[in-house]
Amino acid sequence: MARTISQIQKQINQEIQSDSVLSPLLTSTSQTALWNLFTFVVAVSIALFEQLQDVFKVQIETEINAQPPGTPDWITKEMLAFQYSTGDPQVVQFTNGVPAYPIINTNLQVIKHCAIDTTTVAPGRVAVKCATADPTTPLTQQVYSVTVTAAGSGFTTAPLVTIKGGGPSAGGATITLPAPPYTVGQVITATTGGSGFVETPIALIDIFGTGGSGLKLQVNIDSQLAAAQAYIDVIGFAGIRYELSSLANDWLIFGDKFGAADGMYVQFDAQYTFGLIRSNVTSAIQTYLTTLPFDGLIILSDLMGAIKSVPGVIDVDFKNLVRTDNTYGSELPLVGGSTVYLPQVKSIAGTALYEPSLSKILYQTNPLS
Repeated sequence: MARTISQIQKQINQEIQSDSVLSPLLTSTSQTALWNLFTFVVAVSIALFEQLQDVFKVQIETEINAQPPGTPDWITKEMLAFQYSTGDPQVVQFTNGVPAYPIINTNLQVIKHCAIDTTTVAPGRVAVKCATADPTTPLTQQVYSVTVTAAGSGFTTAPLVTIKGGGPSAGGATITLPAPPYTVGQVITATTGGSGFVETPIALIDIFGTGGSGLKLQVNIDSQLAAAQAYIDVIGFAGIRYELSSLANDWLIFGDKFGAADGMYVQFDAQYTFGLIRSNVTSAIQTYLTTLPFDGLIILSDLMGAIKSVPGVIDVDFKNLVRTDNTYGSELPLVGGSTVYLPQVKSIAGTALYEPSLSKILYQTNPLS
């Protein structure tokens, strides 16, 4: 930090007075004494130099701090700054090596939850989980149109088109073709866009009874996730593979995903009604899961504590507990019988919900055996 002129001149004068040669010669205390003027001029020059050093230091530190460090916190910050618009493409630009949008529009920042994982993936890869304002809602991926790539011929009526594929959780997209004939390059808007597509589906054309053949359609997807992937690929570090995912919430199920096995036994005070206990236990489980941070750990001891804290609950015993991936249906046992396999676990999607209809919980007033 730059010193003041008076501080510098005072230090110079103190050095002069401590010098055995100069001190006997420079004894005038006048502010206009020649030696005092010399020390003032030197002090002004030094003060100006130190001020310039401070300005330069701030400039350097500002540029250093603005450079992407590539840390998980930096990736999270940048993903939350991602902007998306269907009508106004958002293209990130670099200024002095710093990525940014020309215009910052918070209304276009569709990612509101983000978590980074570098521990469960291969070296050189970074897993990035994203969600919208509702952490259980993935980024949108939907069919918005099809493009005619081969017009075909001989159609008397419009054939039926079915959208297939696009990932195990995708569905709901339909296309209603106009009356024939068709032309190459013709774009036909989707009747229903559907959701949950993680890859481009295909259009299956049923030509039975239409009298034509040769029609081919290319499905066009409007994907926030694909745009976010392109965004991090541009601003990210060379040699690092960023693997974005945005999935529907997992399920935490007492029992198994088929609802056959007993999931949990709950002993309660008979002074409380069964309906009240069941409702409050359900609320306690749901509240515990919804209060976890995005991609937070589900800790079974905390979950059991939340259930035991329900007024009227005496004892709890986990029998079978699984986490089911809502997208692919894979089942991870957390508890089986009396054995705890995993005392804590993360969800695949970043969030997990509890659905009573998928669980099997037995309530009783007798002591648990």
